[in-house]
Amino acid sequence: EQPTGEISAGAGAGTNGAALSGSLNEKNFLGRGLNVNSTVNVGTQKIFGRVSYLNPDYNNTGKTFKSSVFAENNNYDNTSYENKIIGSSVSLDYEIFDKFFLNPGVSVDFDSLKANSDASSAIKRREGDYYTSKLFYNFSKNTKNRDLQPTEGYTIGVGQGLSLLSDIPYINNRIFGSYYHEYLENVIGSVKYKVESINGFNEDIKYSDRLSVNSNNLRGFADRGIGPKIDNDFIGGNYSFYTSFSSTL
Repeated sequence: EQPTGEISAGAGAGTNGAALSGSLNEKNFLGRGLNVNSTVNVGTQKIFGRVSYLNPDYNNTGKTFKSSVFAENNNYDNTSYENKIIGSSVSLDYEIFDKFFLNPGVSVDFDSLKANSDASSAIKRREGDYYTSKLFYNFSKNTKNRDLQPTEGYTIGVGQGLSLLSDIPYINNRIFGSYYHEYLENVIGSVKYKVESINGFNEDIKYSDRLSVNSNNLRGFADRGIGPKIDNDFIGGNYSFYTSFSSTL
């Protein structure tokens, strides 16, 4: 017998303002090895909540089944608009060959954008409610010796997302990967990278779907704090690339 429930809470301040967060996680829900997690983050620029469910052996097939429902409210200092999103996703994750994994899924969300009074005319033209549904997949090879704090191995993968039955249909493509190596005792070097594109079929994609490089991948910059701008608004782009090099002691 082991404890299977976790409760955590935290507070912090940094590039993206101040935030309070909390989570409740049960790793053995109903005594069947199911993982149910709820997370809430209340910040000065973003409010986010998610409830997720994970079955690591769906119908005794060895496949991992994941589903989640989320809601968020974004009101960043470097944008002159506020948007609210409610959505959900369902996906499978399983090994199809030795160390080769496939992750197909589907997601839907409802997005409402409201422009501030001082927003540019381009921002105000995008004001309104949007519906998006998407089919997606990721195909990857993973040789890491463990998922949490790996010391050796690499990942490399490709993925696509196709949104057709949506107010603004689009296609999304990405290549991603990482590499880990212990080059000194207890010193782990890592390299991470991602190349991504997203383009609408008949009109420009909505702002919440645009690409941005967040502060976890580009240190010192706020979320939505780099890239294409309209006046003083960071609106994200259609193409992005980042790579990072780091050492963990």
